[in-house]
Amino acid sequence: MNLYLNLPSYGTIPVVNSKNQTPNSNVLTQITSTTSPFITKANGNITIRQSFWQPVPNVIRYTYKYLGNNQFQRLHTDPHSNLITNSNFPDTVFSNSVTYSGRLIGLILESPHEEEYHSILTSMIPIAPAQSQNATGGVIDREIEKLLEIFSLQQVAIPKTFQTDEIIHIVILNPIPYQTSLFHIHQRALKGTYCTLRNNVWKCIWNIPNVRSDFHSVLNRFSSNDILINCCTSQLQPILHTWLQNLPHTSAPHLLKGHHPSTLKMKGRWYQTIN
Repeated sequence: MNLYLNLPSYGTIPVVNSKNQTPNSNVLTQITSTTSPFITKANGNITIRQSFWQPVPNVIRYTYKYLGNNQFQRLHTDPHSNLITNSNFPDTVFSNSVTYSGRLIGLILESPHEEEYHSILTSMIPIAPAQSQNATGGVIDREIEKLLEIFSLQQVAIPKTFQTDEIIHIVILNPIPYQTSLFHIHQRALKGTYCTLRNNVWKCIWNIPNVRSDFHSVLNRFSSNDILINCCTSQLQPILHTWLQNLPHTSAPHLLKGHHPSTLKMKGRWYQTIN
């Protein structure tokens, strides 16, 4: 039995691991046994339909003003901006076509998961990245100002110290904007063989040149005064980091890395892993 992904704009690709092996047979059996409207079963193969692959937008989650003396003020989101009204957080879409005043700090995750979508009948309705208030989204919300403070105190080197009244945008990015965990198909927790499935789906999509090119175009909004933090999950982070380090960029942002915010053992000190 084989698993295929029918991706809009990118075509149909098989899911295999680094040894060109298909996913775990028990996982494939579980997917086959579901009544998900997003799969097609034919000739012993499973295909994830195009309707499943709905991109979650990258967002600006918070905007701060630096007040001096290691103090930051969170600014209210303009109600007339491109606000994502069904998000758990004050998200606005991060646009490739907009030039943002102030400094950008980008937190790079890996791909959307369960709470980043509403799954209604035959529709996958995307919301925004990092929606869980008990995991990734909540950790970022509680600790982002601590991260800004360690930058301000130069405990972690940044290209240029914050200037009084400087505006700072916190951007949340997914290199792959689709649900690579396939959670809304199999409904299983992201651990064990299902974590392996997510990793293999992610890698297979990331291997598509146009997917990498699309993310590169997003990162072109960042300049040498900005900061990118690779917070991708541990098994995928090295792949992404090597790619980030080798990106052609005339004005490359400062690159850091840290643990994924949802890592339970880092709860309460995620910001301290960033360097």
